[in-house]
Amino acid sequence: MTVLQKQFFLSSEEFRSILRQLCDEAEWGPNDGPRKPRIMISGCPMAAGNVEVPKIIEDRGGVIVVEESCTGTRAFYNLVDEHKDPLRAIAESYLQIPCSCMTPNERRTEHLRELVDRFSVDGVVYYTLQSCHGYNIERFRVQQALKETQTPCARH
Repeated sequence: MTVLQKQFFLSSEEFRSILRQLCDEAEWGPNDGPRKPRIMISGCPMAAGNVEVPKIIEDRGGVIVVEESCTGTRAFYNLVDEHKDPLRAIAESYLQIPCSCMTPNERRTEHLRELVDRFSVDGVVYYTLQSCHGYNIERFRVQQALKETQTPCARH
């Protein structure tokens, strides 16, 4: 998450370099010792500097393997169709982002189930801010969807 947030103030070359380093670390990192719980963070935006929840997870022995948050990777899952009018293609891509403000929002729960399976997630930390009503309201639907996958979900 910290690397993704750096994209806003680094040059594209610096950002790519840091991203490559992160990928190498993830691919070749240490695999010794007991298996750590694989955690997904889901929910509200985590603005730059707001790293306490991920820090607590990792300090307590968990490893964050994927996130599904408002300001995270979800904006990159749908490619823009290069064969269409650019503005229309960008708009269509944005409308496919499974945000809590979209209704009906079955895509988000489907996407969460796919991420749990793809990244072998052991548990989800659902992060909400007091004023982010869309994510607060949708938490119940997310918890129900995760129950179907037998994946524990904790709310923070």
